Amino acid sequence: MEDLIKELEDWLSQRTLWIQHATNKILLGNVTEKEIEELMTICKEEIKDEGNMTIEPLKIQKGQISSGEENINLTVGSLSDIKGVNALTPRNPLKIGENLNIIYGQNGSGKSSYVRLFKHFCDSKNIRPLYGNVYEEKTEQSCKIKYNINGENREINWSPDKSSIEDLTHIEIYDSDSAYTYINEENEVTYEPAILRLMSKLIELCNKVSLKISEEIEKNVSILPSIPEKYKKTESSIWLENLSHNVSREEVDAISVWDNDLQDELNVLVNRLAETNPIEKAKVLRKNIKSIDKLVGIINSLFDELSDEKCTLVINAKQNADLKRKVAEEDAKKVFSNAPINTIDNESWRLLWEQARKFSANFVYIDEKFPKVDEDALCVLCQQPLNNDARKRLTSFEEYVKGNLERDAKDAEDQLTKLINELPNIPDIDSFNLMLDSSGIYDDEIRGNITSIIEDMRTRKNHLLNFKSIKDLKILPNYGFVNLLKEEISSLEKQAQSFEEDAKGENRAKIQNQIISLEAKKWLNEQRENIVEEIQRLNYIYVLNEAKKLTRTQVLSTKKSALSEELITEAYVKRFEQELKLLGASHIKIELVKTRTQRGQVLHEIKLSNPRRNVKTIEILSEGEQRIVSFAAFLADIEGKQVNAPLIFDDPISSLDQEYEEAIVARLVEMSRTKQLIVFTHRISLLTLLEEAAKTLEINTNIVCVRREFWGTGEPGDTPLFSKKPDSALNVIYNERLPKAKKVLEDIGREEYELIAKGICSDFRIILERTIETHLLSDIVRRFRRSIQTMGRINNLYKIEQADCELFDTIMTKYSRYEHSQSTEAPVSLPDPQELKEDIGRVMSWTKEFKKR
Repeated sequence: MEDLIKELEDWLSQRTLWIQHATNKILLGNVTEKEIEELMTICKEEIKDEGNMTIEPLKIQKGQISSGEENINLTVGSLSDIKGVNALTPRNPLKIGENLNIIYGQNGSGKSSYVRLFKHFCDSKNIRPLYGNVYEEKTEQSCKIKYNINGENREINWSPDKSSIEDLTHIEIYDSDSAYTYINEENEVTYEPAILRLMSKLIELCNKVSLKISEEIEKNVSILPSIPEKYKKTESSIWLENLSHNVSREEVDAISVWDNDLQDELNVLVNRLAETNPIEKAKVLRKNIKSIDKLVGIINSLFDELSDEKCTLVINAKQNADLKRKVAEEDAKKVFSNAPINTIDNESWRLLWEQARKFSANFVYIDEKFPKVDEDALCVLCQQPLNNDARKRLTSFEEYVKGNLERDAKDAEDQLTKLINELPNIPDIDSFNLMLDSSGIYDDEIRGNITSIIEDMRTRKNHLLNFKSIKDLKILPNYGFVNLLKEEISSLEKQAQSFEEDAKGENRAKIQNQIISLEAKKWLNEQRENIVEEIQRLNYIYVLNEAKKLTRTQVLSTKKSALSEELITEAYVKRFEQELKLLGASHIKIELVKTRTQRGQVLHEIKLSNPRRNVKTIEILSEGEQRIVSFAAFLADIEGKQVNAPLIFDDPISSLDQEYEEAIVARLVEMSRTKQLIVFTHRISLLTLLEEAAKTLEINTNIVCVRREFWGTGEPGDTPLFSKKPDSALNVIYNERLPKAKKVLEDIGREEYELIAKGICSDFRIILERTIETHLLSDIVRRFRRSIQTMGRINNLYKIEQADCELFDTIMTKYSRYEHSQSTEAPVSLPDPQELKEDIGRVMSWTKEFKKR
């Protein structure tokens, strides 16, 4: 050891001036704040100009390096009076036993906060900040911890400004962060001989110098206004809180954009929130929707009935009728050319002829062919006898009228008349204005556009018979505006639905949050230029941070690595291999090797054994293998220490299969023989396994259930219901919870009662399962326990009777219904207190009777 010390002293004397100065300060005692300022100055001046120092560096005083260890016996007693630590506000102390302690709690119950608090006590790795309850006003942070060290009871009123507690720095903590570090990163051995602690202190001092540079960086204060309190937790606020130097101007513009659409959205939400009678507002909107829909229907009908296709039909029909009439008229000229009156082929004459036909058929020559031209026939018009010329003339007139050309002309004219009659009636402008009023459309531009459409349609209809081609007709107006009306209907529908939801009284908080979010975005837009300036400041800070790299300790790391090879690595590797064997993981092809030094820390890494390719361990091992290997590395690390101090484990079996779980449980329980163990978990299986293993080895086990209360998290309490014996659990429900539920039903009503009754039914069902395991099946098999234990128990199965099975089948079936979703048509009603009392009482009576068999 003396040779190592001398060699180290010679080596340090050849280091940079500020490192020599720092080493001397460590050897002379605690380094003061002023001396750290001096070290920072020396560090800066060495970078600027090594030959021009304003402070004379100290030389190393030989003979001051020594080695030694002390024996420590430490146990923690309790934590109490916790204030301002995350959401922890327990009213009762968290008491910790001497051997195995299982702290059980569901997610969000405060377990992680307790672990984080312990990390600050003992200055552990991967320390995270201790915030107060972020949902409450900032309060003073403190905690009272009781512990025993070397037989002496001590009590410390701790607060974060006191940093770690020296006595508790011997505590070791294993959690997800530790697991990740051991398997995925290089890590430093916890135990260090004194000669290596000197190097560690030198590294720590280097870090303090680096911190000073950070403080200098912090002098550049931001001028960016703080976002108003009411906008906190919005997207804009979160983005602003995470602002960094590499944010582009484009990103700033994108996140802080504010336009008319967003302003309209904000206005709509504000109006919704201000509306005192949302259901009436929804009715008005739906009335407007109906009117607009009717208006759209009319306009659509006009577009359809006056389409180019239908207008073309009318134009073609007119041309067809004109053509056929012309042909018929030319034929008539041939017929009437010799008539005394040659203009009788017009419409008036044809009407006269048709009336004569009706008069003849109905009154004169009934059932006789018209015209009747027999010798005794008279003219039905002039009532004179017919001569030969008159008979021929009348016969030729009838042949003309009944001829194909005249008939075609008449059919074409009838078709034209039909098409003209089918053209739509276009309401006058006053009627449309009334429709617009009932639709809630008062915008002059919109009303003008609609009026223009109607007038264009009217012109198109009126001019329809004046043109020979659709190309000459006034074109259809732009249909796009009708789509705007449809969009307005969609918008009004959404608004109506929103007001209808608002009428239920459940949306106000959501609307308020949306308003706050939009207002925050608007505020961000107003601060755009300040944000750009802030990014420039952050760029400057980034440059200063790069200067911190001057405090790197690569040379120190290399030296410490060389020293640790003799003092640490070989023993650490042997302990690691032994732990792998104890945990049943020796088949995993990995090894622990020293890799390098970083900032003076001697780093070890878990690597694959003899791989053919250079692949990282994390890419080959499964998640469970990674966890068990990291656990072995942790135990190998702490076993090198010469102190007996508590070990804290936060969910140590995460991602492990049952074999590894049982191996870790066995190892934990074995260690609890000589060390105080505190295991935090949310897993029922781990709680059960630890309790069973400790019971087998007759080790005292302290189980504490922490929970969330309305005043905060971390409240210690009794053993959770599912881990109680079923008899005790039934007594709690029967004697405590059921009377309270009955009182709620009588004092408040069924709605509140059913909330409590649902929980009782659910817990009763769980206890039924435990009763079957514990009593009916004599604890031969149990959930979360791998083994089947028959010794001294299997003979008890003969006591089971058919009635027992029917009892549990009936009650289990009944109370399983309350665990499942219910049919909306035939929901299962929750039982009343009396019914619950009778069912629970049946099981309690059965248990007493069954035990006596």
